[in-house]
Amino acid sequence: MKKNTFYSFSLAALLAATLLTGCEEEDVMLIVPKVSISLDNIEVSTRADNDVNNTTFLLGYEATENPSNLVTPKSIFGIFADNGSYTYSAVKNYGSTKSSKTIKTVNATNDAIYFKPGATDCHMYGWYPYISSYVSSGTYNHQVLPDQSSNFNYALSDLLIAQPITHSRTKSGNTWTYGTKPDFTLKHAMSKIILTVTLGTGVTKITGVRLVNVNRQVPVTLTKSGNQVTAVGVGTAAAVSGSTTVTLYSNSTGFIASKVLAAVIPPRTGVTADFIEVDATTALGSGTVKFSVSSQTFTGDRTYSATLNITQQQVGTTVDISGWGANTNLTLGGDGRI
Repeated sequence: MKKNTFYSFSLAALLAATLLTGCEEEDVMLIVPKVSISLDNIEVSTRADNDVNNTTFLLGYEATENPSNLVTPKSIFGIFADNGSYTYSAVKNYGSTKSSKTIKTVNATNDAIYFKPGATDCHMYGWYPYISSYVSSGTYNHQVLPDQSSNFNYALSDLLIAQPITHSRTKSGNTWTYGTKPDFTLKHAMSKIILTVTLGTGVTKITGVRLVNVNRQVPVTLTKSGNQVTAVGVGTAAAVSGSTTVTLYSNSTGFIASKVLAAVIPPRTGVTADFIEVDATTALGSGTVKFSVSSQTFTGDRTYSATLNITQQQVGTTVDISGWGANTNLTLGGDGRI
């Protein structure tokens, strides 16, 4: 069984000099000068795409590799930190740096986060990706993108959440003593769909693969005790006006060999509808094979895999794939039976 995947990085507490009058040097200890992602926690099949190694973790590419949108959306972490008494500051943005499509480090794009003078605690939480245009009325609504055929859009759809942590220190005289540095752990919040599409009898090419009837938006919710944020989660998925489709592949040229595709969607329960559509070309013409689910649950931080062998006789029909389980592979033969 495939293990759940998560990512973590330590937030170092390093001494920083200060010129502030009246503040002791220890009072402006730097919490986050630079953040590094540990690749040790990346497990097999964190990504599934035909040109992406399954063990890589893509946070998104630099702007120069996203020429269709050079400014936004950006691939950034949003980290909130407080003043020691649960008054959280504006989000701190952390941009990614890549090397050979594998993210190695995450560097601060603005001023770093500090202990407030005299404070003994600093509380932090956050998520990736933080896209300011998705924020309205104090609520963060994460949207998975309708076209996830590119690695960049896939990465921007893959919501990761970091639960609250606390950095602590104590002071004796003029000496500060720091507690164990906690890990800032980012865990998947979305459900991941992996489809292996193969060409069966009579099919000459596949030109489109997509998920349909998807509620693409979900709010990031904060559980609070007074002003303290005690947990970060996701709310109920909702439809985005004008689009309930997530594209995994679309090209009139099509593909003729088996292809592995992936997308992420917000978790949902009780899904009863057509869910997967595959456009196929055969010797008799072109058409669509539909795959439907009934009372289907998609759980966050879980993978749902299926191998779809598309045949000429399936074109124009609907195949029932109800009872799809997480972390198992559903294989459909040429006759459409499980």
